[in-house]
Amino acid sequence: MLPRPLHRWKSFWLGVFVVVFLGWAWARSLDQWDILDWAVSKEEFYSLVNLEQKLRIVCNRTETSGATFRFQSIEATEEAVPVPPWIETTSSVFGWQIDVAHWFLILLFLLPWTTWLVGRSRRMKRLAPGSAGPQTGSHGP
Repeated sequence: MLPRPLHRWKSFWLGVFVVVFLGWAWARSLDQWDILDWAVSKEEFYSLVNLEQKLRIVCNRTETSGATFRFQSIEATEEAVPVPPWIETTSSVFGWQIDVAHWFLILLFLLPWTTWLVGRSRRMKRLAPGSAGPQTGSHGP
């Protein structure tokens, strides 16, 4: 009996969902800037920003006003600055920032996902009873 076809695998549809979500986030970043902020402590602040066809991860060491978790969506304009108003930018800001293009995120997901699907398909076909996999039994006289 051969294994189920690819379109019946949960792992296939989960991967399709992830790729569609990443594509939607890419398209949304052209019109909207989405900012997800969370304060780990009073001095350490993280942001995840979806803007201008990229995902930005920011770690700031600054004073926060006590908000621990916030989400904000603003329309993308030239004047808009993706800095939440509850961060005091007057204090010294020390931290890091990483920008990753959406196409690179999609590629980073597609390569291991397709490799895993192909490997799983080959392994299942090899192990399926009645397939051309390894034979057991006597090999002649």
